[in-house]
Amino acid sequence: MINLDALKIVLFDFDDTLAIWNTHKCREDDAEYVRTVIDFGTLTWQQCKPNKQMKQFMQMCKDKNIRMGLISKTCTVLHMQGKQQWIKENYGFELENFCVSEIPFKLEMLKGIEKAYGYQRDEIAIIDDFYEHTTNAANNDFCAYTPMEIVNFINDLEE
Repeated sequence: MINLDALKIVLFDFDDTLAIWNTHKCREDDAEYVRTVIDFGTLTWQQCKPNKQMKQFMQMCKDKNIRMGLISKTCTVLHMQGKQQWIKENYGFELENFCVSEIPFKLEMLKGIEKAYGYQRDEIAIIDDFYEHTTNAANNDFCAYTPMEIVNFINDLEE
């Protein structure tokens, strides 16, 4: 169950959590991928769509003064900045940067946030579309939600 009153910070994954992909192609050319990261105007992220319920959830977090951050795997600083720009343009929020270079570092980032800010683990939430990430976080006593849990949470409030 989601209890916003207990949270101090919510961390959002990017791909298929905030940015809902309409295509699911594997990239074959790393140089081409980096080009799209650098040239944000032609970025393949422009094909992504934001999620209405996630935007409402973010507004609720802001209204309750809950910190919000981006915890996504990024290959370069430009990649992270592009994701932050896309979020600002599509959601209207600036998220703090808690991005990582490798997926296993997401759990280490949660632990680092706990220690750096003096939060309890149950005051830190991660929202991620990968079951492995949410399970790993939950098994370590962090709050962990899938995007669909957020959708249901908002839809239940509207009923």
